[in-house]
Amino acid sequence: MNAPISSYEDPQIYALGYQDRITYAGVHYRCVETTKHGHKLVTEGRPAIEQGFTHGRFQTLLRTDGITVEKQYYSEGSATVRNVWQDLTLSDLPPEKAELAMFYAAFIDEFIRMRHADPKRVSLSTPSLERVLPEIDARLKEPSEKPRSGRRVGSFNRPQPRHFRRLYNQYVEGGYKAIALAHQERRRRTRLSPFAPHDLQLWNEYATKYAGMRKPLMSTLLRDLEGAVRDRNPERVAAGLPPFTVPKRKFFEKLVHQLNPFFVTAGREGGRAARMKYRITYRGLEVERPLERVEMDEWKVDLSVILADLRTWERLTKAEQKAVKRSRLWLTVAIDCATRCILAMRFSDRAPNGASALSALEMAITDKSLISYVVGTGMPWLAHGEFEHLWTDAGSGFKALPFRTALADLGIGHSRPPAGEPALRPYIETVFKTISTHFLHWFDGRTFSDYLEKGDYDPQENATVCADELNRHLVRAIVDIYHQRHHWGLAEETPHNAWLRLSEKYGVMPPPDSDRRRHIFGISLNRKIGDKGIRFLGLHYNCGDLQALRVQKNVGTVRIRINRFDIGKISVWNDHGWLTVGANHDIPGDVSIWEWIGAARDLEATHQANAERNLSAMFAAINRLRESGEAAYARAEFATPVPDAAAIIALETRHFRSIRYIDDLKSEKVALAPMTYSELPPEGAPSIFPYKWKTDDDELERAPSVNNQTIDPYDEDEPDSNQSQFGGIGTLRFQS
Repeated sequence: MNAPISSYEDPQIYALGYQDRITYAGVHYRCVETTKHGHKLVTEGRPAIEQGFTHGRFQTLLRTDGITVEKQYYSEGSATVRNVWQDLTLSDLPPEKAELAMFYAAFIDEFIRMRHADPKRVSLSTPSLERVLPEIDARLKEPSEKPRSGRRVGSFNRPQPRHFRRLYNQYVEGGYKAIALAHQERRRRTRLSPFAPHDLQLWNEYATKYAGMRKPLMSTLLRDLEGAVRDRNPERVAAGLPPFTVPKRKFFEKLVHQLNPFFVTAGREGGRAARMKYRITYRGLEVERPLERVEMDEWKVDLSVILADLRTWERLTKAEQKAVKRSRLWLTVAIDCATRCILAMRFSDRAPNGASALSALEMAITDKSLISYVVGTGMPWLAHGEFEHLWTDAGSGFKALPFRTALADLGIGHSRPPAGEPALRPYIETVFKTISTHFLHWFDGRTFSDYLEKGDYDPQENATVCADELNRHLVRAIVDIYHQRHHWGLAEETPHNAWLRLSEKYGVMPPPDSDRRRHIFGISLNRKIGDKGIRFLGLHYNCGDLQALRVQKNVGTVRIRINRFDIGKISVWNDHGWLTVGANHDIPGDVSIWEWIGAARDLEATHQANAERNLSAMFAAINRLRESGEAAYARAEFATPVPDAAAIIALETRHFRSIRYIDDLKSEKVALAPMTYSELPPEGAPSIFPYKWKTDDDELERAPSVNNQTIDPYDEDEPDSNQSQFGGIGTLRFQS
């Protein structure tokens, strides 16, 4: 049964601050107030124009890129970083430079932890640093780690006291962003003049002004308070009211010191700085705010599954079914510690690696409403947003450079407790036990750690559940059962209700917009710039800046990144940053690679001999995919892993190399059907994106390459790819 995807009954409440820049319809705003009903925004210019959004409307616009949020854009630290690095992120820098910056950041973070724990012993003085820096160096080194290609984080030399103080100042000035440390030239610190309050208030009100971005002195605030007393007292005396008095200096300072330290640091140095300073003092493992602390880990599921999608499996004969491979999948899970809500649950058919960890991170911070609706959950999967600090083990996936640079680019702190101490990550450990104990008993094919418990039972022989089916069932179990059960760790409150209550109280940081998501999580490819621009999936992307780059590069090869959820734009690297380039045709921003590839495959049946495709036919095919539920099912990524560059190249070679699109719509606005979902996978759904499950012992199938560089499928000078290397997902891997 198909039904349109609708908004939540309980919309997500996002945390917006005055230092954030919100862009709507090309206009920049600041948030001045957030209530239980919505956000009040004002334009940054004069005259200030107010604009109100309900929480439901704001979430819908954020999900569709109708509105964007740039956290701490107006903060002093962000301005400092932009002045040097513009919009670059750590992932855009050479690996060696990014590694060194993250090493310095980890060094300073550990120093901040030690100073907060023992301020008398740990300081920025030379004698103190001479004692402390070797200790920090020893803590950061991982002698048990086997060296891989490139340098380990711990292989860099520790900074000396003078150098460390300079790095520390750069880090603080840069809003505690690791990229601020990639620039090694000394920069003069810029200080703003003391803040002069406009709407004067007395005593506590003036004390509260200490938590301001202009960082006023307490003595300045006290003088301002004295002036306000002199100005206001005549009117009060005339009205028969008692006159104001001026507090003693020590008492006024006492009022300032009584302010919440987190509030003061957030106001004077920005929210990022506050989280950096106080995330270390969790009072053990206690957390208050949603997304304050997140734990992530990988687990080999105690269940053998069939490496096929459900619909394909049902069409096989008994003999064919018996020949299909069975295997245990890996599961990467992220949990919010304050609410016990699951943020991500990603399956992989391969051992943990950087790609699986990065995919889980992306899922954790982004809106999962589509996933919950696709599987037909009774409640929405609300939990998402950019979190403050992540705790993992020292697994290879969590130490991979792309994963660590993504965390740094998102401003997420990262801790890896020593191996063999699961008590330091208690929340994630209980999740795997819960899944194994309470949910996996529904299926045949269980594995057992105890050979007595296992007996003569053969998990592979008894496997009856398909990989995508297991994924869907566990999503339902998490959203409709686990999130709705009373949790002893939450004083018998359910995780779902805890998320609603705490996110309403504190708010959560919104996920990145499509451009930022493309820069951080996008698939990287190499392309040549032609007179029509850059070609991707049969479409051309072009603009004046791209052609200027073509002249400068002399038609050289450039690096691009794509967002698999939005093919309307690509990002092109110009040696200074990312250039956003739109498609030559009007492609709606919510068209995914699955829909475009699925539409191309749909039209191949009727246009095999025709190298031209009308855009109207493509969009009609996309609407058919949406109305059948196939588009939503493929977009949820149940039946396929996240594609890499090799998979994209192979698919382009097979479906788009000789295809030319005709814009028969002209300027007519494209009308796409709304997404629908079905309780069961729609017929033929997995074939929309033909990418097969593999097992650890399978040989990797890759796109053709030369010198480890993937070939541009549109370059006629390069050899043809093997057209059969990527068949449909229904092309199963049979046992030998």
